[in-house]
Amino acid sequence: MRCLVVGTSGAGKSTFAARLARAIQCPCIELDAH
Repeated sequence: MRCLVVGTSGAGKSTFAARLARAIQCPCIELDAH
């Protein structure tokens, strides 16, 4: 499964993505960190 989290700066995308990844037991890859 692949999920893409999109939003404006400061919207909480990273926090939401990390929580979602834990909930569905999948890795979280932040594209702006690479």
